Amino acid sequence: MSVHEKIADNEFYDTPEEVDRAYRAQRALSLKYGIIFFAVTLLIPFLSKTAEWWYGKWIWGGFTLNYLVVAILYHIFYWLLGYFYAKQANSLEDSLLGSREREVEKE
Repeated sequence: MSVHEKIADNEFYDTPEEVDRAYRAQRALSLKYGIIFFAVTLLIPFLSKTAEWWYGKWIWGGFTLNYLVVAILYHIFYWLLGYFYAKQANSLEDSLLGSREREVEKE
C-alpha cells in the first residue's frame, strides 16, 4: 500500500485556506464568548459597589441577590457558557474542516 493510499484511507487533507477560515471563525467565536464572560464577571463587583438593591436587600432566608448570584448562579452561568461554547465550536469546526464528502468531491 502506497503512502498516498494510506493518506486517502485514514486522513483528511484541508487546504490552508480552509484551515485559515476555520481559525478565523473559531477566533471570532472565542472572542464573543470571552466578552460575555468578562462582562458578566465585571458586572458582579460593579453592582456590589454601586447598586444597593443588589447587595442591601434580602431576597430569601437572609441572602442578598449578590450572595445568591456569586454562590450559585454564577457557577451555573459559566458551566452553561462553557457547554454552549464547546458545542458551537465543535459544530463550527465539523462544518468547516475534515469532511470526507468534500474530499471525495475534490478528487
